[in-house]
Amino acid sequence: MTIIRSCMPGTPNSLEFELAIRHPIAYPTLYPIPIGSLPSERMIRPTRAIQSLSKSPSVESDESPRKDTISPTSSFSVAQPPALLVHSGLGQLDISYWTDVPISNELAARVISLYLEIDYPVLPLFHADLFVQDLVQRRGYFCSRFLVSALLGWACQAYTALKPEISVYSVEFFSEAERCLAAIPSANTLTAVSALQLLCMTAVTQGRDDVALRYLQESVKVGRAMGLFGVQPGRPSANSWLDDYHDWRIAASYTAWGIPPQLPMPGDVKSDPTMRVGYSAQLGPTKDTFRACCQLWVIFHQVLWSYYGQKQTGVPSQRVPIEFAEGIYRRLLMWADDLPLDLVRNELSNHGVMMMHIYFHAIITDIFRPLLVEAESSKPLRLGSFTAPRATPEAAYLASVNQLKRLLLMYRLNFRTAMFSVVWQTALIYVANAMMREVKTGSNEWRYYLHLCMAGLEDLYASYRVFGSIAKAILGIAIEHKALRPSEARRITNELEDLGRHHTVSKPLRDGREVANWIIDLDLAMTDPEAAQGSNLAEKFQELIIEDPSEEKKP
Repeated sequence: MTIIRSCMPGTPNSLEFELAIRHPIAYPTLYPIPIGSLPSERMIRPTRAIQSLSKSPSVESDESPRKDTISPTSSFSVAQPPALLVHSGLGQLDISYWTDVPISNELAARVISLYLEIDYPVLPLFHADLFVQDLVQRRGYFCSRFLVSALLGWACQAYTALKPEISVYSVEFFSEAERCLAAIPSANTLTAVSALQLLCMTAVTQGRDDVALRYLQESVKVGRAMGLFGVQPGRPSANSWLDDYHDWRIAASYTAWGIPPQLPMPGDVKSDPTMRVGYSAQLGPTKDTFRACCQLWVIFHQVLWSYYGQKQTGVPSQRVPIEFAEGIYRRLLMWADDLPLDLVRNELSNHGVMMMHIYFHAIITDIFRPLLVEAESSKPLRLGSFTAPRATPEAAYLASVNQLKRLLLMYRLNFRTAMFSVVWQTALIYVANAMMREVKTGSNEWRYYLHLCMAGLEDLYASYRVFGSIAKAILGIAIEHKALRPSEARRITNELEDLGRHHTVSKPLRDGREVANWIIDLDLAMTDPEAAQGSNLAEKFQELIIEDPSEEKKP
């Protein structure tokens, strides 16, 4: 009988039960997974630390499959570069045509392939087939030296987790991309808009938010000048110069919606049978995933504008009406209800689909988080469009947190190389924050998920320099909430130092300062956004472990 009960949804009077029944795509029933049944050491320790203990001839000779999804029984073998290139054309690459950085054709092809397989489904800033076609055929329509250097500067970071010696290439390619930008007479091209976005992203993950902001502003400026987005009434959009050029229209839709947009969404621009693309990427339902994500960002844009728009004063917790939050929530649920079957999450979903669902639930927690602050100081608020007696913002928030925890578990369990991509940091940071709210509950499950998040952040630090500060910021929050002892935090800090030694070898961007202006303490951001930034929290963490050496004195 206990087993039967565990397989049934929650109690009928809970909002989570109502969501599972009425919106099963967004809130599939979560069957209990005993934490003790999971391979604890392999889940809550950074992968590189495990590699040093588990290298063997049999592991080294094991060929990785092309896809990232693997069975749980084999998911803990040492991560290796995928054996096959995701795009057939990359095998013919002559990279010396596009760059002066001394990198081999094979390595450049593998780095680009890893980007197309892992980051591209979530960050498709250009049309992959058109890009690779021009890359291989040495044509400058949908490829350029600027874009190639910027792309490799970004993509080499994720590859660093597989081959630490690759870290030096990221900085070299970034510097070359900056030289390319300075040398081009005009940046008004699709490839330049994409390259500027990649430079922005790379600068962020290198801990240079000031540099990132400059390239973001330049990218937006160029995109507006080209009519890709932000077109004022009465001004011509990109549609006016793309109407008779089908391949350019498709390419421009990816660039515009990667930022976003004035052109139709990717997927709304149908392929022209007469358009010949010599090479094709085996990327699964990337187009459908990206189109669904674009629809999701349209909804989220209204949240960002209403919560954090330029003319807003104060913090969101002081001005968010529950009616607005509930209206956005209903739109999000309708979006999920309308997803095609291949985008419904299941055990065979690729990581792009999983990331889409992670973003979906992260957005929901963002919508209701300001109302949690208000609920703590007043009578409980209620979501009027639901019938459950306890249909509160907190209940909706917790329902999505539970989904995020399961998504995080599945991601860590089923994807090898995707764990080294920055795209899943949202799940790590959001779940880690949510666990701070569970510290005072009777369950110890929060501890497992907090350590899982820390292991994920340590893995990301192997690829991206800025995650050293972000991991320390989370450690500081955990110490303040008494979720971790200072001695545990010191152990993780020592692991970070070991995992990031290659970052000290590679030459940092500019003066080497790391500035992580990302909001890391999501609850604190509701009242003090500046104090919630990663750099400030990391500095506070250093003070905490210096001020409390008591753990070190214990036998």
